[in-house]
Amino acid sequence: MYKILILFLLPVFSLATQLSELLNALNSSTPVKIKEYNVKRASLAKEALARSYMPSLSVEGGYSSYSDDRGFSTPKESLKAVLKLEFMLYDGGAREARIDALKFNENAQELRSSEFKNELAYECVALYFTALNLNEILEAKNAQVKYLLEAKNRLDGFMRAGLASIDESEAVKAQYLLALSELDEIKTRLENVLLQIELLTDIKDIKPQKSKIDDVNFNTLSQNSEILALKQELNSALSGEKEAFSSYLPQIFLQNRYLIYKNNYDYGYLSSNSKAFSPYLKELLNEKKQDTNEFMIGFSWKIFDFGSSYKQIQISRIKTQQLALNLAYKQSQNITELKSIQNEIKSLKSRIKALEASKQAALKSLEVNAQKYKAGLVGYSEFLAATSRSFEASSNLSVSQNELEIKKARYFYKNGDDIASKVVR
Repeated sequence: MYKILILFLLPVFSLATQLSELLNALNSSTPVKIKEYNVKRASLAKEALARSYMPSLSVEGGYSSYSDDRGFSTPKESLKAVLKLEFMLYDGGAREARIDALKFNENAQELRSSEFKNELAYECVALYFTALNLNEILEAKNAQVKYLLEAKNRLDGFMRAGLASIDESEAVKAQYLLALSELDEIKTRLENVLLQIELLTDIKDIKPQKSKIDDVNFNTLSQNSEILALKQELNSALSGEKEAFSSYLPQIFLQNRYLIYKNNYDYGYLSSNSKAFSPYLKELLNEKKQDTNEFMIGFSWKIFDFGSSYKQIQISRIKTQQLALNLAYKQSQNITELKSIQNEIKSLKSRIKALEASKQAALKSLEVNAQKYKAGLVGYSEFLAATSRSFEASSNLSVSQNELEIKKARYFYKNGDDIASKVVR
């Protein structure tokens, strides 16, 4: 019987869902699509700003009507249109600073999108190995339930023959019912974990199979995407300082205005002295369509604003200092966490070696106790204790092995490595 038990303790998987398949599905998942819109927005914002500094062409126009109480030179009605061409030649360096700031912001958004994908990949790996863990515990618990059921049935037969007491039968029955309850609890936990994976990947009917993450090389240089994104945001803030300083400098621009207008004076009749002024009025009250063109090279310079520009520069400098401090803190935090994970990985490897030996010892102990129990050399208490130790040793080993894979994925995530590429095919 113990040989059957050992077979039950071995994880057997049918056609299953590979971890690499789930990680590939993340690239087209809804959370990733949402994050990618930030990159598109940043790119469009940069393009929009660059184009806003190209020459602009605009048209204005309108209709005006005046009351009867007006002078000779004021028309009764006026219709006009203005075609205006404008181009900023120099704005104190604000143009270059703004474009640079948006370029750095776009880089930061791309890095944050990449970091977000890797974060989801880590979450998926952690959930996957947790599901694998629960699956293996479920297999072991199923084997325990079957084994306890066989022991209960055998003990019931002995009891009916008068070879065992009712206390022994009830004790095994209680152990069996407890194992059934634990089995249901494990199934519920497993279903919840699989639902979380489904939410991340949009893949249904997930069946985890034994997987492995590459071994970690602790000597590789960290390229954490969050840290790189913070550096880009710091560069963007430095460009913001330059933009704020540009308000102290003049702006030089080109402007061309082409005006088309037509006036309607419509006096009806002139005063009694109109004949005396008719030579002048005839030229003055020309109602034909006319046009004019104005070209200007101009400048504007804000020479005093009660210190508003200086305050904006101070705000920009504070933002830069804040980002610089945050970057330094995040770098230190990342280094500390990598060292901590490194220590945990080493500890888990040592623990796994010990648990492998413990599992073999527990299986051997169960084999011996099963034979002694059949021969009547030990009681049901010793037998049940040996059974519990065997299943516990198997479960503990599986938990630690999967925990090691999760820790390795965590290290790769914090080190800035692509987790999907670290899954052993």
